[in-house]
Amino acid sequence: MFQRGEGPYLIDADNNRLIDYYCGMGAMVLGHSPRGVQQAVKDQVERGILFAGQSEIEFEAAKILCDRIPSAQRIRFGSSGSEVAQAAFRLARAATGKRIILKFEGHYHGWFDNILWSTAPGENAAGLEAAPVLVPGSKGQDPIDAAGLDVIGWNNLARLEARLTRGDIAGVVMEPAMCNQGAIAPRPVTWKALWPLAVSMARS
Repeated sequence: MFQRGEGPYLIDADNNRLIDYYCGMGAMVLGHSPRGVQQAVKDQVERGILFAGQSEIEFEAAKILCDRIPSAQRIRFGSSGSEVAQAAFRLARAATGKRIILKFEGHYHGWFDNILWSTAPGENAAGLEAAPVLVPGSKGQDPIDAAGLDVIGWNNLARLEARLTRGDIAGVVMEPAMCNQGAIAPRPVTWKALWPLAVSMARS
């Protein structure tokens, strides 16, 4: 249990000072409690907490991101990665008219029932490498919610190409480096091939 964070450190209930190598699951890129962010939050709280609509600061943040990311044309902010993943799935299905979201074993994309599958499957439950079995991430998940999901092994370009040729994939989701079973980076050939594959899939 943690009681506070300071820069790159987390302090637990026993006052142990621990380095946060995980950076708050990636959210603490500026460290814990940076003074500039603290002041900005205090200033914003004085203006309001929840508007249930857009604000000028949201527009400014979106413009910065669009300016710095060449492929970004529009920005939609969300409250969590799980929420944003769901929005991406819905957009992919709407744009393609297809149903299946393809993910890779060992990759995590949120805790909702339709995607929390095969994030860290045991070998005794995951099935064959050529035909992985969807393994729920927790008890209580409804198998019906996985009807629009398929999973394949990571770093196998031939299997990815073969799966895409079936023509029913709305979108492919992945982590830059597989995290839940060790930080396994994609092979260079996988990255180089993914973009042309995605363009071909979108046009088909």
